Amino acid sequence: MKIFISGVLISFIGIGLLHAFHFNEHVDTMLNKWDAKNTHEMHAIDQQYLIDAIDCHKTRPAFARRPVSTFLFEQVASRCNIQSGTSFIIVNFILLFCCGLLVFYYTLALHYSMAYAIGAQVIFFLGFSILCAFFNTNYTYDEPANYFFILLSFIA
Repeated sequence: MKIFISGVLISFIGIGLLHAFHFNEHVDTMLNKWDAKNTHEMHAIDQQYLIDAIDCHKTRPAFARRPVSTFLFEQVASRCNIQSGTSFIIVNFILLFCCGLLVFYYTLALHYSMAYAIGAQVIFFLGFSILCAFFNTNYTYDEPANYFFILLSFIA
């Protein structure tokens, strides 16, 4: 039980740090309403930009071939009666949390110690495509679904 709690705790810390990083008043990301003159708005979700990003997923060929993320965003938005931008953040952060748990479990399944498993989680959350996933010019934000299924295949 202690091992499980450690894995969950590190995933929560990783997600919390990602959230704090992307809603920081000094960082312009696709998640926040960045305005250098009005720092109060930067803690709000930029719904319109995220809706446009989801629409981009439907029209651009590179994203249209990967419909899992778009499907999840739309399903969560419709079933939970929330805005698409909010579902975008919820789905991606839940998937990143689960990926952190899968990295932890996979490291333990390879018979490494708990310290190595925690280290693997830290490295995962500090990787470029995870840490910088939600910057405007870096379109890797749909990678949590890809990482999730890749990690599941490794475990299987």
